Amino acid sequence: MFFSREPRFTPKDLPDLSHLVILVTGGNNGIGKESILAFCRKGAKVYMAARTESKALAAIQDIKSKVPTAKVEFIEMDLSSFSSVKKGADDFLSKETKLHVLLNNAGVMCLPYSKTAEGFEIQFGTNHMGHFLLTKLLLPILISTAKACDPGTVRVVNVSSLVHNKTETITFDDMHDENGPIWRRYGVSKLANVLHAKALSKRAKEHGIIAVSLHPGIINSGLWGNMSGITSALWGIAKYFFTTPEVGAYTNVFCSASPKVTMEDTGDYYVPVGVKGAGKIHIPSRAARDDELAEKLWEWSETEVAKHGY
Repeated sequence: MFFSREPRFTPKDLPDLSHLVILVTGGNNGIGKESILAFCRKGAKVYMAARTESKALAAIQDIKSKVPTAKVEFIEMDLSSFSSVKKGADDFLSKETKLHVLLNNAGVMCLPYSKTAEGFEIQFGTNHMGHFLLTKLLLPILISTAKACDPGTVRVVNVSSLVHNKTETITFDDMHDENGPIWRRYGVSKLANVLHAKALSKRAKEHGIIAVSLHPGIINSGLWGNMSGITSALWGIAKYFFTTPEVGAYTNVFCSASPKVTMEDTGDYYVPVGVKGAGKIHIPSRAARDDELAEKLWEWSETEVAKHGY
């Protein structure tokens, strides 16, 4: 569950990335921001997709204070709203003709029950449906970019969590689970991230595109601020034993840009740092390895976005 003191990979191990265009969701704080910082240090051009412009611009200013040559721009995007996702994707497409890496990093956790603009449970709608639509909208540019690159250069990386094992399946006729535990709803959204990457990998492999998912580790980040009561109190103690966002970003960066990830690895699930899921804690759950469930989720998600005109 925890990082070793000497990770087998750090961003310093990356090659030059000045030829890459990367889009990171939720990049204004936490492991998203640290991932962008790592990419910028290697010369990549990065787009930070985030909800709040003021927070994003402050994060960009901080990144540029550390890397004066950083090429990073803000894209406004709220993943809980399909129209915002579409607007953000269109904004990106108006600026770029290539996209090498889509890092689906943003997420919400432990939110009280509510719904997204399109009526999905807030965690599932933000963590999965928003990213599913974004990936769908950007898949054409990913495919066109891949045509001019070596196989495996272009990638889609979904940030999941070991909490995906908190649910044994996805119940498609009761997606809201309004009376269920918050952690189970969160687990469903994270299971969906793994299954989405698995299903995408089968469709994108012929184009030379890698799709993987990962658990970044237990991170001392802002996501835990939504907890309350005894869980929050326990976190106040436990957080000192967990990893920093800087180190927590290592697996994001590894999966996004390390040459050690190849086409043979597409569809896989990674844990810190850059290790394919293994061990009693980190192995992907049975549901996460269910190809039939992955296909069912893909078709269900396609149907849902189509209902809204996408």
